[in-house]
Amino acid sequence: MAIFALLPTLPAAAATTTVTAGGVYSYTEQQGPISVGSGITITNGTSYDGEYVEFAVSGSTSHDILSLLTDVTPSTASGVVSVVGNSVYLGNGTIAEPVGSVDSTFDGQAGRKLRVNFTTAFTNPGFETGDTLGWTAMKQQINLGVTSIAGFVTNDTSTYPGTAPNQDNNVPSGATWTVGPVTTGEPTEGTYALQLKSTMTTAQGCDVVHGPAAYSGEFEAAAGDKIYFDWRAFAGGDAYAVFGYIVDRNGVQTEVLDTYSTNMSNTNWATKETVIPTGGHYRFVFVAGTFDATCGQAAGASLLIDNVRVYGSKANDNVAQQIARKLQFENTSDNPAAQRTISITAKSTANGTGTGTVTVNITPVDDPMTASDPADIVYTNDAPTGETFNPISGLISVADPDTSSFDFALAGSSPASVTIGGYTYDQGVATDYGTLYINSSTGRYVFDPNSTAIDSRLTDDVDTFTVTVSAGEFSDTATITMRVDIPESVTQAPTGLSATPGQQSAELSWTPPTWIGGSSITGYHIYKSTDGSTWSTVAANTGSTDTTYT
Repeated sequence: MAIFALLPTLPAAAATTTVTAGGVYSYTEQQGPISVGSGITITNGTSYDGEYVEFAVSGSTSHDILSLLTDVTPSTASGVVSVVGNSVYLGNGTIAEPVGSVDSTFDGQAGRKLRVNFTTAFTNPGFETGDTLGWTAMKQQINLGVTSIAGFVTNDTSTYPGTAPNQDNNVPSGATWTVGPVTTGEPTEGTYALQLKSTMTTAQGCDVVHGPAAYSGEFEAAAGDKIYFDWRAFAGGDAYAVFGYIVDRNGVQTEVLDTYSTNMSNTNWATKETVIPTGGHYRFVFVAGTFDATCGQAAGASLLIDNVRVYGSKANDNVAQQIARKLQFENTSDNPAAQRTISITAKSTANGTGTGTVTVNITPVDDPMTASDPADIVYTNDAPTGETFNPISGLISVADPDTSSFDFALAGSSPASVTIGGYTYDQGVATDYGTLYINSSTGRYVFDPNSTAIDSRLTDDVDTFTVTVSAGEFSDTATITMRVDIPESVTQAPTGLSATPGQQSAELSWTPPTWIGGSSITGYHIYKSTDGSTWSTVAANTGSTDTTYT
C-alpha cells in the first residue's frame, strides 16, 4: 500500500540586515583618532535608500568623538566610497555620485552618535528651526515666465483653468504675501511646515495670480535619485493654484508640482516623488497661487510644504560597509574610562535593522599636574604699638585628572608636629615674622605670626615660601607669599633733640620717630628760632637717615 503525504510549501524567510563587527582595539589616552571599523561587515540589507548607518559609544561623555576617515576629493574609481567634508560619494568609473551625508545633529562630536543618512543633506528640510533658515522667501507676485527666481527666469509650464484670462499676468490690488513656518495644518514631520500665503483683490474676475514663493539652498543629487516633499493646499479668499519645480545651476527646470482647484476646497497632505534627470546641483522652488474661481475678484490661498528630502538610489550593503570601515574613535579626556563599546547600526529600506559592536580598550597615561599659588597672607600694621595678630591658614590647590593624592614639600623646612585651629602640621619654616607650617599630605598650611615682630615693623615687607607638589613622575611648585603691609599715615616727629655747642656751630642730635607711617625716612628738615615764634631753615633736607647734624 502506498502512503502519500501532502506538505505545504512555505515562503523563504526574508533576510534580515546583518552587522558583524567584533574586534578589540587598543587606544592610548589622547593619542588622536584611530580606525576601529576595519573588521565590520554588513550584509542582507540590499538597499539603504532613505535610511542610514549609525555608530554610538555606550555611556558616552563629551570627550568621546566618532568620525569618518575623509578624503580631499571624491574618488571616481568604480565602487569606491569616499567622504569629503560631510558628503559621501560613490565612484562609478567616470564620476563620483553623492549617496549620503553626515547628519547635521548626529555628527559624532562631544559624545553624540554619528549617523550617515542615505539622503542628500541641505539646510532646514523640515523647517524645524522655526524660521526660513536655508530658504529664500519671495514675498511678491510671481509672474511665471517673467519673474526671476534663484537667478533664472521661470519657465511657465503651469496649467491654467480655461476661464482664466491672460494666464497669471494681471496684477492684483491690495495683495499681502506671507512666507514662514507654521504649526497649523498638521505638519507631517516635527512641529513646523512652511506656509506660503496670499490675500488680494484680482484685477478682473477669474484671474490666476501666483505668489509668494520660496526656494532652497543647493543640494547635490545623482541621476536616478529621487526627491520627495509633502504638500497641502488651502483655499482662502478663493481657490488655490500651486506650482513647483527644481532648477539646476544651468537654469534647467524640472516641474515637480502643478495643480489648481476650481472651488473653495482644501487638499489633504500628499507626498510628491520626482526622479532626478541628470546629476548635478539643484534647488527646490515652491510657488503658491490663487484662482479667482468665482470671478468675484476676492482671492487668496495658501500652500504648505514639509519634509523635503532627496534619496539616493545606489546605497547597498557594500556602500554601508565601506562607510563603517572608515569609522574612527577618539577620546580627549585626561582620565578616560578603561573601556569603550561602540555599536554599529545599519537600517535598510526593506530588511530591517542590524547591529554589532566593537570594543576599545584605553590605556591611561599620567598627566602633568598644576599647582596654583594661594592668596597672599597679609598682616596689616596700622598703629604704632600694641597690636596682636592671629594665625592665617589656607590650602594649596592642585589640579590633576589622574589622582587626588599628592606630597607637599616646603622648601627649607624642618620636621614639626603642631596643631593650630584643629589641624595638624608636620613641616615648618621660621622667619622674622613667624613660622609657616604645612601638612605634607593635604597641602593645608598656616602662618603662626610673631606679633611683636610684625607690630615693630615700620615699612612693608614680604616673605615667600616655595612648596613642591609631587605625584608619580610629575611635580609642580606653588608659592606662598606672606606680606606685612604698613598703610601710609602721618609720621611722628623725632624726639630727644639736643645741641652740643661748638666753635661758631652746634652739633645737633635726636632720636628717630618710633612710627613713620609706612614710609622710609630719607632725610630730616631742620629749622631754628631765637624767639620760639619765628623760624628759619637750617637744612631743607639733610638727605640722610643720620640722626646728627652740625
